[in-house]
Amino acid sequence: MNKIHFKLTVLCFTFLLHGCATNDSNSLLVRWWNGDFMTEKRSDANQSCSWEANKAYPSSSPSKDDWNDIYRKCMKKYGY
Repeated sequence: MNKIHFKLTVLCFTFLLHGCATNDSNSLLVRWWNGDFMTEKRSDANQSCSWEANKAYPSSSPSKDDWNDIYRKCMKKYGY
């Protein structure tokens, strides 16, 4: 009986962890797993810099390097 409970526990835990880790990006577990919690200040800077990089190329899709350069310069301006 102990083996069955152990197997069920491992199986349930695996499904629970999978469900939590693949849920949504605002989940505390997902944010922790993917790197760390983003402070509100950094989150605001990230949003502003993403908008700024996207505005630089309104009609055509930018090359990834160009977009990243604009984004990095902007984040550096905010201190990140």
